[in-house]
Formats: sequence, C-alpha cells, structure tokens
Amino acid sequence: MALTVCRFGHVATTAQILEFEMRQDSMVDVYQTSPGIMRIRRGGYACSHLTADELDALRCGGLLDCVSALRAAGADVPTDGVLHVRMHAGGRRNRPAPDAVAAPVRTHWSRLRVPLPTIEETQRLFRQRRQVPSRAMVAPLDALSQALRCLEPELALAAAEAARALLPSDAVDDVLRGASRRVRQRLRAARL
Repeated sequence: MALTVCRFGHVATTAQILEFEMRQDSMVDVYQTSPGIMRIRRGGYACSHLTADELDALRCGGLLDCVSALRAAGADVPTDGVLHVRMHAGGRRNRPAPDAVAAPVRTHWSRLRVPLPTIEETQRLFRQRRQVPSRAMVAPLDALSQALRCLEPELALAAAEAARALLPSDAVDDVLRGASRRVRQRLRAARL
C-alpha cells in the first residue's frame, strides 16, 4: 500500500508510520511501494518534495531553524551561509550529525516555544485537504526569536524586518519585546 508522509507533517518515524497507518505491513513494504518518501536517517522518513535545507536539517537530526527557517517560510532574510538546525534541548541521546550535509551547520540546543503540530492535527488537516504545516522546521515566530539571539545585531534587525512580510507586525513586535535585555540593547545599538 502506497503512503504519503505529507499526512504526518512531511516527516515521520518508522514507529509513527506503523502505528498510524500500516499496522499490517512492514516498513520495507511501505518504503518500496511509496515513491514520495525518502529515508533521511535510521528510523526517519520525509517527503521527497521538502526543500534541500529541510532535508539537510532532518539528516542532522534536528529541525530547520533561525534564518534558515525564515528563508524557507518565504522571508527575504539575509543569509550568513550557514544551515541553522534546532536540536531538542536535553535530547543529547540523538547526537547531531552535521557531517551528514555539505553546508556548515550551526546547532541550536533549545526548547520550542511554539510546539510542532501533532500527528493527529496534521492527519486531520490532510483529510480535510487543507495545507499541512511542515514538522521539519520550527514555526516562523520561534525562528525569529532564535535569530535575535544567534545573529549579529545588524543581521538580526534585517531578519526581524523581513519577518514582517510573513507575520503580523504586532507578533514581530512581541518577539522583539520578549527578547532578553542583552539582545534588546544590541538591537538598539545597531539601529544608531
């Protein structure tokens, strides 16, 4: 039986696929009969239509983050030439594998502020033929928050301004106000 991983938010583990979809088939059978999925890591699969950056972040064992996620979401952010990957804070059991990709990788170890959609939510959206959000990258608000802490002040300001094209202006202002005092001071100094 062919499978699309889109219904899982474009990324799923073997256990999730077998639990939610293929109780009777083996994962080998599912993988061989489903041309739209690709193996990204041991026990992990993704849609083949994801962007190269999303696939690289998944191969590293994390999620696309920071300016890389903002760029993937459609913001015209300046690039620093680095792939930014969010690893689960406290999840050192899943070691990052930056050597799995050719680009330089900056790893962020922090918790998600905006939770990823659950498998149940993505499957409901898929059944309703609505757009399924990608579980391969952090939400734009979370990515902007990380960019403010990660980037040099000038790049962080440019990322905040570019994010206004994606997000409501008041949400961007909330992220800027919620930044640490040190980050806010650096941003104020960069505006001069």
